[in-house]
Amino acid sequence: MCLGKTITGDLPLAATLNSQKIYKTFSSDNHGVNAFLHSYTYTGNQIVCSIALEIIVTFVPILSILNKEI
Repeated sequence: MCLGKTITGDLPLAATLNSQKIYKTFSSDNHGVNAFLHSYTYTGNQIVCSIALEIIVTFVPILSILNKEI
């Protein structure tokens, strides 16, 4: 699943979510190229990354509760 600006309220940050199986496929050495090194749109913006971390800290407990209910 590719998530863009919706996770940060339209700030420039993107995320890619995938299963462990898919991650291993893309992160394995394929002729010296790691595909995940080229998969992110925006990286390194300290302010936006700080905001994203706070969003994760806030929502992980909520998502854990919702996951148990489902």
